[in-house]
Order: sequence, then C-alpha cells, then structure tokens
Amino acid sequence: MRSTIRSILLFFVILLTHCGISSKAFVSKDFKRDKHKNIIIAKTNDKGFADAVVTEFLGIGISVIDRQNMDAMLKEHELTQTGTIDPETAKRIGKITGADAILVLEWYGGMYPLAKLRMIDAESGAILMSGIFKQTSGDAVSKTTIAEDFASRIKSQL
Repeated sequence: MRSTIRSILLFFVILLTHCGISSKAFVSKDFKRDKHKNIIIAKTNDKGFADAVVTEFLGIGISVIDRQNMDAMLKEHELTQTGTIDPETAKRIGKITGADAILVLEWYGGMYPLAKLRMIDAESGAILMSGIFKQTSGDAVSKTTIAEDFASRIKSQL
C-alpha cells in the first residue's frame, strides 16, 4: 500500500514538473499532531482555496476549526485589520480562538496560479509549515489540485 501511494505521488510530482510547475512544502520538526490539534485559518484571500485546503488537511488527519465562526471572533477583536500575521498576532489569535496553530493562505489566480501556505504555532510564533506552489506554463491547475499537492507533500513529512 505504501509503495503504491509513493508511486502515485512520484507520478504526480513528475507530471507537475513537466507542466511548468514548481511546488514545495516543508514541515518543521516542531509540528506535533498531539500538540497542534486545533488549527484555524486566520488569513486567506480566497475562500475557495481555503475550503480546498481544509478538505485536504482533514483527509490527512489535521483538523481545522470552522472558519466562519473564527472570522466573527477576529473581526470582534480587530485582528484582521492589520493585514499581517506576526508571532504576537498569532499568539493573540490562538488565545482568543483556542487554536494551537494559525494557518495563513494566499491565492493569486490568473493565467498561472501562485499559492502560499504557512502554519504558525499560536504559543511561540514559530513557523510549523510552509509551502509555495507556482505555475509558469501549461494549462492552469485548479485550487483543489494545488491543495492536494500541499497535503500530499505535508503528509509525506509527518
């Protein structure tokens, strides 16, 4: 089973490489599933991309707190107005929402999409995960495909 999954992932990576796509995702040794149980999307510029990432994260066993409820809490505390999530802001978001980690997602569509993912520890402000997906040629890939790519790269490092 494991070799089949690796073969499929390798095929996917080769396919993406030949389509003018570069994709990287890294997981820090500080990320612990038992410690980082409650993850919340604190910033995203595209709901569709965020929804795709949530679906893929759930598929690899990483839970994400409901985004709509979090948005209401953050607006109430005016944390979304700054535009950036620095370590101190991450700590405040974690305290307000009960999150162990903060997920920041960015999506730039168009002819060649660019997507970024960053997970920050809500207690220390340390970066737990980071990923970037950039397409430079070929037919534009979907938000779901990019979310699947992030999830498979992250899962391979857990």
